[in-house]
Amino acid sequence: MATFADTFGLARERAGEVPRPWRLHLFMLAYCACLGVVCFAWRRMFSAIDWQHAILGDMILIPVLLVPALFRHDLRQFDKRDAALTLPWICLLRTMFPWIAALSAGLNLPLRDGLYIGIDRSLGMNVSAVVAWTAAHPIIGALLAHTYYSLFPALLATAVFVPSLAGKRAAAQRFLLSVAFSFLLSLPIFASLPGIGPWVGYQFAPDAHQQDVKLAITALRSGHQLVTAGIVCLPSFHAIWALLSAASLWQIKPLKVPAGLVATLTVVSTITTGWHYVCDVLAALVIAALSLAMAESFRRSYL
Repeated sequence: MATFADTFGLARERAGEVPRPWRLHLFMLAYCACLGVVCFAWRRMFSAIDWQHAILGDMILIPVLLVPALFRHDLRQFDKRDAALTLPWICLLRTMFPWIAALSAGLNLPLRDGLYIGIDRSLGMNVSAVVAWTAAHPIIGALLAHTYYSLFPALLATAVFVPSLAGKRAAAQRFLLSVAFSFLLSLPIFASLPGIGPWVGYQFAPDAHQQDVKLAITALRSGHQLVTAGIVCLPSFHAIWALLSAASLWQIKPLKVPAGLVATLTVVSTITTGWHYVCDVLAALVIAALSLAMAESFRRSYL
C-alpha cells in the first residue's frame, strides 16, 4: 500500500526528483488572504460590487480548474501538476483585483489628470494629438483598436492557459507571481493618484467604453454601484499584463513572435486609442520589469 508521502509525491520531492510547490501556495494563500482582509475591512465595498455572483462563479470555476492538476498528479507528472496548479490562483486573483480597484476609486482622493498631462507635456507628448493622427490613418487605427479590444484578451488568455496546461512549470509560476507582484506594486500608485483618462484631461470626445469608465469612477466616488471594472488610470494594466503575457510565452517557440508582436501593439494602442496617458505606459513598463525580476527571484530562491 502506498504511503501518504508517496500518494502526494512528497517522498519524491524530498529526494529532489521534483520541485516543491508548497511554498508558492502558502505565499498565494497569504497574498489572497491579505486582499480579502482589506476587502472585508472596507465593508462599503460590498454595496459597490456584485460580490455574490463573483464568489459563486469562483466556486464553480476553481474545482473545474483543479481537474488538470489532478490528472497530472494521477500520472505522477509532478512538474506538470505544479504548472496546472497555478490556474485556480489566477482565477481567484481575477476576482479580487477589481474589488481592490473599486475600493481605491471609492477613497475620493483628488483626481490627478492634470498632473498626468503635465508629465506628458514635459516628455514632449500629447495624447490628443496622437489620437487625432490615428483617426487620420484609419487602417493603422483599426489595427491598433482591434489589438486593444480583441487581440490583447486573446494574448492574456493564452498566457494563462497554455503554459499551465502544457506543463511549463517555470513559465506558469513566473506568470502567476509576476501578475501578483505587479498588482502589489501598482496598488499604492492608483489608490493615491487616481485619474480618469486622457479624454477627460485633454477634453476630446470619448468612445462608448471610455464614457462607461467615467460613469463607473464617478459612481464609485459617490458610493454607488460599479458599472465596469476598467477604472485604473496609472499604471496601464493593459500594458503590464501584455508584457507579462509575452514573457510567459517567450519560451514557447511557435508563440514567441506572435506574443511579442501583440504585446508591442498593445502597449502602443493604449495611447493611440486614447485610453492612457504616456506616463501611464511608462509606469507600466517599469512595473512589468520589476514584477518579472521579483517573480524570477522568488521562484529561484524558494521554489
